[in-house]
Amino acid sequence: AKLSAAQAAAEGVIGKERTIERLARSALAAPVVATGCRREHWRELFVATGFGTHVIEGYIDLLVRDDQGELTVVDYKTDQLSDAPDRSERLRRYGVQLAAYGIALEKLLGEPVRAGVLVLCRVNAAAQEHFVADWQATKDELRARLLLVD
Repeated sequence: AKLSAAQAAAEGVIGKERTIERLARSALAAPVVATGCRREHWRELFVATGFGTHVIEGYIDLLVRDDQGELTVVDYKTDQLSDAPDRSERLRRYGVQLAAYGIALEKLLGEPVRAGVLVLCRVNAAAQEHFVADWQATKDELRARLLLVD
């Protein structure tokens, strides 16, 4: 309760403490996050690198090294997508965001990022994990677009 109160104050959403707590508990119950809790992981990881004339930069919510030693990029989403009319388009855009982080990490670390996972947090239920479909193809397409000369 104290952590959610502090976060509500930091984000300027006083009165939303219970919602914040429920969303956080939802995220913690997601299998990929549970794996991250017991394996090597990095939270709020800043990444920045160049591709051609473009720069990818941002904060990765969670990077997890799984039991096989492979990396997975995780992004928490708290917007409630279950009934959104543009759900599939938003999931696609979020997937491209994760692919950008994936290719940036691959360039910087010299090792593959095996998957991108959206953890769709919910107030009154367990979070849903959404693995980015066609992960490798999404990364390859984005990499090719970024390397085109403007």
